[in-house]
Amino acid sequence: MRKKTSPQILASSLIELCETKPVDKITIKEIAENCGLSSQTFYNHFTDKYDLILWIHKKEGDELLRGMENGEYNFREMTIRNLKFYAEHANFMMNALSNTHGKDSYRVASAENAIEMMEGFIKRHFWLREIPEKERVLLRMFIYASTEIYGYWVFEGMKIPVETLAAYIVSAMPVELRKYFPEDELFQ
Repeated sequence: MRKKTSPQILASSLIELCETKPVDKITIKEIAENCGLSSQTFYNHFTDKYDLILWIHKKEGDELLRGMENGEYNFREMTIRNLKFYAEHANFMMNALSNTHGKDSYRVASAENAIEMMEGFIKRHFWLREIPEKERVLLRMFIYASTEIYGYWVFEGMKIPVETLAAYIVSAMPVELRKYFPEDELFQ
């Protein structure tokens, strides 16, 4: 078993603290002390707690994207895995979505990160220098809407089964974007 890195330890600490306290009320000192690290260790890796929150999202997103890029699974399976991450960390997600605002908004940061990741995926796999404007706009709309649906699903108590919600999300992808995910059986 691999030893956890300091960022991973700090992430676990924040997720744990979010079980009982709003994220906007949690201090860097609390995050560090909760896991036995120093505030300086925190600042060696992150600029603030919002940077840590995005790191948690980005780390998971990068792993999911890597699996899709390696052909381990398609877009639908990536969506299922992402929904399972949200379900596993539901309290953290609700906390981050409810208690971050403005420039530190988790909603905006997670959507922008997902857009950046998906644009990179499309450019790399289809040898594109730029994605056509209409498709870029549609991708932004789709990602922002999907991000909101993830949050809605968690706040509503995750009543829709993961596989069903993933199918809904994938089927909502604009037709113009589906060519970038030809392996997904929902588009056949």
